[in-house]
Amino acid sequence: MVMPMNTEETRLYYKTGDIKMPIISMFYGIIVQLFFFDIDKHRQPHIHVRYAEFTASIDIQTAEILDGEIPRRQLRLVQAWVKSTVMN
Repeated sequence: MVMPMNTEETRLYYKTGDIKMPIISMFYGIIVQLFFFDIDKHRQPHIHVRYAEFTASIDIQTAEILDGEIPRRQLRLVQAWVKSTVMN
């Protein structure tokens, strides 16, 4: 379960278990997070995306899904965000 943290100091983080991931962007109900220590599972630079009950890991070099799922419309928005923000 993902719980938003309430203190002002950690307001830009979501806590997943014992791990805090900074929120780097939020748009149209989509939360984009960066997880610094997740190289063992995917072995490439990626972001974590949350939308409603969906979660996915997105490669920041190709903007493709590495793991999980997200509705197509939201995936297209995330891909456009990655291409305009990360790939430039």
